[in-house]
Amino acid sequence: MTGKIFRSTLAASLTVLLASLLVITGCLYTYFGTVREQQLQTELTLAAAAVEADGADYLARVRDTAERLTWVASDGAVLYDTRTDTQPMENHGQREEIREALTGGSGSSARYSETLTEKMLYQAVRLTDGSVLRISGSQKTVWMLVLGMLHAVIVVALLAVGLSALLASRAARRVVEPLNRLDLEHPLDNNAYEELSPLLGRVYAQQQEIRHRTRDLRQQQDEFEQITGSMREGLVLLDHSGRILSINPAAQTLFHADGTCVGQDFLTVDRHPDLTAAIHDAAETGHSQLRAERRGREYQLDFSRIESNGKVLGTVLLAFDVTEQAEAERMRREFTANVSHELKTPLQSIIGSAELLENGLVKPEDQPRFLNRIHQEADRL
Repeated sequence: MTGKIFRSTLAASLTVLLASLLVITGCLYTYFGTVREQQLQTELTLAAAAVEADGADYLARVRDTAERLTWVASDGAVLYDTRTDTQPMENHGQREEIREALTGGSGSSARYSETLTEKMLYQAVRLTDGSVLRISGSQKTVWMLVLGMLHAVIVVALLAVGLSALLASRAARRVVEPLNRLDLEHPLDNNAYEELSPLLGRVYAQQQEIRHRTRDLRQQQDEFEQITGSMREGLVLLDHSGRILSINPAAQTLFHADGTCVGQDFLTVDRHPDLTAAIHDAAETGHSQLRAERRGREYQLDFSRIESNGKVLGTVLLAFDVTEQAEAERMRREFTANVSHELKTPLQSIIGSAELLENGLVKPEDQPRFLNRIHQEADRL
């Protein structure tokens, strides 16, 4: 932020400096142009009076002066020129300043010279005999004026840049320093800038909301840990990549782990391939089960996928000790097998004897024997 303020302030200062230089250059150019025109007008007035009195003799005496004087007849022919021989000079009757002087008594014009990179000013006045006296002088262009001021401009620019940089740096530090001293733990106690009051108020409100939510989350976490800590069943929460998020004491005992395994991959706790396959199946289908033996006891492991808004967040593992149920099931199966075996033999004897009697296949004298067998087998049952 300090850098942005510094660059913005420096850019603004340089922009003002550049605009000031442009305005000053324009004003100076206009001023010097006006002064130059007035100077030529004054010199022309004096020269016209001298030519009226002395004619060409005066022009000959001022031949080497800085300004150029040209005496033109009423028909445009050049009578005398202080810079050039009049013989090769063309007729000046169509020159703008000459035409204006012949018709109105005085005239002026300006023409730009690409070769000299300067503007030529012309002032003309009609004399009493009908001829015209013209004076011409150069006026520097804007670029020539800027080049003449270049050294001064560079010095001023360097001083302005240095001063602007210094002031911008100090201003940036002065603006940012109160912001760096803001106490965000106690937003309402700050009085750096009045404009920051709404922001600090929102920060305070958000802090209060965060504190309330943190307290509620901590309370819920404590309740969750107390509930899962008193469970006889093992509970393990895994994220979508298989890292342990939570493991209760029963699960720690079951998998021979401790609380330091939180955050690690579940494979570091149990590398059994059937367990890994069950976790993968639960992530794919939503639920899976597994029976496993640990430390001489039998457990049923239930895996369920956790989803939210169609996105898989992880897996929950519940481990139930089913040793007693498994033993009772085994005893039931053995009892049923034994009972079935014990009932089968006497029932077959009773059914066989009854069928023989029913079909008349037993002699009358043998019937008591078969009836006695039926009676014995029934007592056995």
